[in-house]
Amino acid sequence: MKSLLGFILLTFLASSVTASGLTATEKKQRKLVSRFYEALEMMPNRCPESVRKEYLNSVKSFEKAFPEFILLVNKSKFRSYAISKFSNKSPLSENACLYIKGALDAQISTKKGKIEMDKNTTIMRNNGKNT
Repeated sequence: MKSLLGFILLTFLASSVTASGLTATEKKQRKLVSRFYEALEMMPNRCPESVRKEYLNSVKSFEKAFPEFILLVNKSKFRSYAISKFSNKSPLSENACLYIKGALDAQISTKKGKIEMDKNTTIMRNNGKNT
């Protein structure tokens, strides 16, 4: 009976861990950290001069609107992963930069965007707990 219980417990625990050793929540956190690292830190320098200032203004507004999220992303154990993953420094088109700028602005100015950022902040708060 003990071995059956142990097997069931082991199976349950194993199902919450992926092949990479990350829980579902950790995978979400890693994805969020990577995407926002790219959007907030890497892209401004890759945008053409013609839209860079406008893009940086959106980044500052985003950081001001979601300070807890920014803090959690910056302190995340996945930050170094994000930095290593996004070492691409090739220039982006004006349209690509304006598209991501628009997405950042929507997170700040729309109800749907604010709800999504509340969800993202909750995910980042969970320290590896499954959500």
